[in-house]
Formats: sequence, structure tokens, C-alpha cells
Amino acid sequence: MFNILNDNVHYFSNYFVYTKETHKYCTRNDSKLHCELIPKTNNGFTTFYYRGIKLWNSLPMNVTNSTELTTYKTNLKRHILCIQNESL
Repeated sequence: MFNILNDNVHYFSNYFVYTKETHKYCTRNDSKLHCELIPKTNNGFTTFYYRGIKLWNSLPMNVTNSTELTTYKTNLKRHILCIQNESL
């Protein structure tokens, strides 16, 4: 998702849209991805589009706002380790 959202994968460049691009109001979810198509069947909930958006939106801001791939990976690893330590 990081590479797609930072235009490193050009064929998906228009596939995902941020909430701030869907309306002109400032909201607390502006930096989250907007799910334009809500699945109507159970199979729809397993698609890359739906699951990718839900997973990306569940990450903390320090991970999703990373501008470099190396900082993104570091922040993501820290987040995953933090979740694992909390579950122990």
C-alpha cells in the first residue's frame, strides 16, 4: 500500500482515494483512505481493495504519514512489535 499511495505503482495510482478528496470539508479522517464501494457480499469483503483500505486505515498516523520507504518499514515494525508486546 505504501508504494501504491506514493505513486511507485502507476497502474494503481487512481485506485485509492483519500477522504479529503471526496468532499470539501475538513474532518478528522481526511488522511484516511475512502472506501467508495461497500461490498454487498461476503466475497467483496475479501478483495484487495476493501481489505487494503481497512488495514491501511487501522495503522497509526506515524506509519501512514511516512514519506520514505525505510522510515515506513521501521515505523511499521515498531507498531507490530508494540502490538505483540501488548498481547503477552
